[in-house]
Amino acid sequence: MGAEVGTRGLDGQHACAHHGAASSPQVGTLQLEFRALSRHTGNPAYEAVAQRIMTYLRRLQHGVPSSSTPEGGAWPSDLPRGLYPMFISPETGQWMSQEVTLGARADSLYEYLLKQWILSGRTDQRMRQMYDTSVEAIHARLVRRGGPDRCGNCTYLARWNHRTGEYSHTMDHLACFAPGMLILGAEGTRADADRELAVELMHTCYRMYADSPSGLAPEIAAFGHRTHVVAAEQAKHFLLRPETSESLLILWRLTGDPKYREWGWHIFGAIETHTKVPTGGYVPLKDVTLVPPPQDEVRQLLPSGTCMQVLTTALRPVPPSSPQGGRMESFFTAETLKYLYLLFGDGSEYPLSEYVFNTEAHPLRIHDEYRYGAWGSLPAEDELCMQALTTAPSLPHRYGARWGSLPAEDELAAEAPAVPRPDAATHAAAAAGNRTAEAQLEAADRAADELQDLRGRVELRAALIRQIPTTH
Repeated sequence: MGAEVGTRGLDGQHACAHHGAASSPQVGTLQLEFRALSRHTGNPAYEAVAQRIMTYLRRLQHGVPSSSTPEGGAWPSDLPRGLYPMFISPETGQWMSQEVTLGARADSLYEYLLKQWILSGRTDQRMRQMYDTSVEAIHARLVRRGGPDRCGNCTYLARWNHRTGEYSHTMDHLACFAPGMLILGAEGTRADADRELAVELMHTCYRMYADSPSGLAPEIAAFGHRTHVVAAEQAKHFLLRPETSESLLILWRLTGDPKYREWGWHIFGAIETHTKVPTGGYVPLKDVTLVPPPQDEVRQLLPSGTCMQVLTTALRPVPPSSPQGGRMESFFTAETLKYLYLLFGDGSEYPLSEYVFNTEAHPLRIHDEYRYGAWGSLPAEDELCMQALTTAPSLPHRYGARWGSLPAEDELAAEAPAVPRPDAATHAAAAAGNRTAEAQLEAADRAADELQDLRGRVELRAALIRQIPTTH
């Protein structure tokens, strides 16, 4: 499949993984960065290897065998197309968990389906189709509404076991990227429903903060209380996460509603009040339901390779009697503060029509070179026939870019345009000076040349990929 393998220790062993699996975001959150890397280095191989994952997921969903699909690869019959469980095996390509969520171990995969399409100048319809399929399944399976007995009828994204059909009525703070994603991708016949859901989920994400005694959100929210959004019992900590701030920025930019800036200001005020330490920096909180909330411990990988064991260290030396402890994660400055800064700006910096923010809030400018069509997200050989055209195509509109989206080799044939082959009568008419026939011959020759050029670029990229050393 070409997926990376969980987290590796310095000795090459799996340091932290679910029985050797990779999480869904680990395999599906590389494509933007590798496309930019290909553009800046002039080497299309980076984009190509990252796109293997997208090709594999498309094949797996639709049951289409290809060179990238492992033997026995099959989409689970009880898993809706477009929903991705939390873990996948890099060796077999099969899902290794039954839990489906938009929170931890899943979140940014969905985000990158949309953002790959946006970075392509909204031209790579394969990614748009994958995103649409996912959002339709999210509407159908993961969206829950509390009704009169839960959280004042709030809307939330539950965790779902696709085998048992059981729901966990909780929502990770990590899932609060979804309001921004949904409104950013709201187009077509589902646009109004996506916007409405984005607004509802944004309100719930803000309530994770507003309903908390400290004004700060827990890592996981629960929806068992009749009127309030509350902290899940084992996840009352606050890690300075950015997802709510990100969505507030996007909703303010796209709706102009000032309440999103007001909500962001309240969140920033609570961060300043409860997480700032006198010696400099900000620290996590152990329990947002207490006022003042105690500050948190550090979670990190121990040298032995065990996962997420707890160490107690301090960002700065503090008196033994102080509740302060823990460390400031890099995403707080890279993402949380950046999104809040932009939220309080005038909207002119990094306009969403010109930039895509990756999952770590690094802005990537949308270039014409990223359009669907040359080195990056071109179709694989067996996809070319799927987009056969009945008239001579103008391929430069689709394949004229340099760093867009080249196909994988096995997709190329299935997406190739049906290049017209003029008959003898057309040739005779053109020889006699018939302008319509001459135009038909010119269009056919141009389409054939463009298709040959496309094949040449795919073959060149494949040759470059074969030169990349493999690791074991």
